[in-house]
Amino acid sequence: MANDQSKNPAASLAFGPEDAKIINEFLKTQSHQVFKIPDVRVLIAQARLERLDPADIRTFDGHGDSVIDNTLEHNLNALKKAVAFDRPSQLINPLCQIQYVQYHQQSLKVLTIGPRSEAEIFDLIAAGFLPENIRGLDLISYSDFVDLGDMHEMPYEDNSFDIVIIGWVLGYSNDIAKVAQEVLRVSRPNGVIAIGNQHTPMTKEEVEKNLGYKLDDTRFETAEDLLAPFEGHVDQVYFRHDVHPSMRERNGDLMVIFQRPGDELA
Repeated sequence: MANDQSKNPAASLAFGPEDAKIINEFLKTQSHQVFKIPDVRVLIAQARLERLDPADIRTFDGHGDSVIDNTLEHNLNALKKAVAFDRPSQLINPLCQIQYVQYHQQSLKVLTIGPRSEAEIFDLIAAGFLPENIRGLDLISYSDFVDLGDMHEMPYEDNSFDIVIIGWVLGYSNDIAKVAQEVLRVSRPNGVIAIGNQHTPMTKEEVEKNLGYKLDDTRFETAEDLLAPFEGHVDQVYFRHDVHPSMRERNGDLMVIFQRPGDELA
């Protein structure tokens, strides 16, 4: 008998009640596995944020002049609008392709600076890092995973983390050299540092007009610019991403992932 070409193979993948029962039983003990579905983890992050009482959003007001004006207000507004929930995966995906990370993943301690929402935390859990080994640091927090603090003066001991992620937050600093110094202090020798930052074709004045506040003069044009504050502390560069020449007239992302030396250079 000839195959029925009119049948839709995708229809056979629909879950029935028995399938749902098996999945629910599994999730009772492995609930974090659901984060491996990108759309689901975004939906969960959004739902948790929507259920949040605004009074439960904590803010860190002790930052000094190193943080640009209106950063707190800007990030609170972005949090409420659920901005850039899917952006962290651009750094986390290549980070997890590093063989050292793959081999030691469940023992590595990870710090993500400026996660804003829990979406980045969920991305890290989905990638295979253990929840108990993940910390976030931000000027705002509503999550048990995210500590309140300033990236220019982090509330952590020296050599605390194997991986430090600096995702799209360097633009909020008036003292990037101090951020780099703190990242090197809290990361361990041979630690991996991942940085992302936006590239924009707009002038500084145009960006300030859109944002409604002044910015530091620092601009990042290439991935190499992201490495510059860590000069002398870069051992191996695992990944770099520059804006394609044909796309430099639109907003894009610069990214770099590198390993710091095992023995710091003088």
